[in-house]
Amino acid sequence: MSTIDPETTKPTEAQCEEWTRAIRSLIEHENDLQDHRLTWLLTCEGFFFAALAFAWDKDDARPLIVVVSVLGCAIALLSAFGLRISKKGQQRQRKWWDDNVRQHYSGPDVVAYRTEKDDDAVLTNFRPWRYGFSTLFVIAWIAVLYCNWNRSWP
Repeated sequence: MSTIDPETTKPTEAQCEEWTRAIRSLIEHENDLQDHRLTWLLTCEGFFFAALAFAWDKDDARPLIVVVSVLGCAIALLSAFGLRISKKGQQRQRKWWDDNVRQHYSGPDVVAYRTEKDDDAVLTNFRPWRYGFSTLFVIAWIAVLYCNWNRSWP
């Protein structure tokens, strides 16, 4: 099997269209995965906070509050890892498209908006669909553990 040298062989418009559709489809799939992961994160955290609300004023609920808080932190961290994987997948697909198709394709980009390289990386990473929700939930559960540890019991 011979390799195609991108310097000397230009893909046809039909190939570019096909590759662009495929990359858009892969990016859309990763977007759907992000949506599912965020939905599961918010649903689980909602259940954990509801359990916390029911248990907070009970005298013997201190161990349960610790368990719920640890689970809440774990779910938030696992969700952050899943969201990171999705984002890396999308970046990889855009890079492949940029490297192999973009210069030969006259149609629209595979994504509607690209973040600029000089955007603030810290703020970019704390968008809700990246690490924003996960980070806030971890902080909230640590605060719950702290409050649970320091409150007095009758």
